[in-house]
Amino acid sequence: MTTLTNTFHNTEYRSTKSLDEIDRIVSTNPWNRADAEKAFVHRVRKALCGVDGCTCGDDLGRREQ
Repeated sequence: MTTLTNTFHNTEYRSTKSLDEIDRIVSTNPWNRADAEKAFVHRVRKALCGVDGCTCGDDLGRREQ
């Protein structure tokens, strides 16, 4: 179980994916991601940030202190 956090919005998302797998998905170009990976990125981004145009974190909306 991996917990991703965004300290700016004080939110977190728990995933069954390992941190290595999540980093691989983020490092893949968006147009090369599988549909399931695109859905995962969208779901995590919505849970961690959810604000259109916000630049508080990376592609997933992660932001650590």
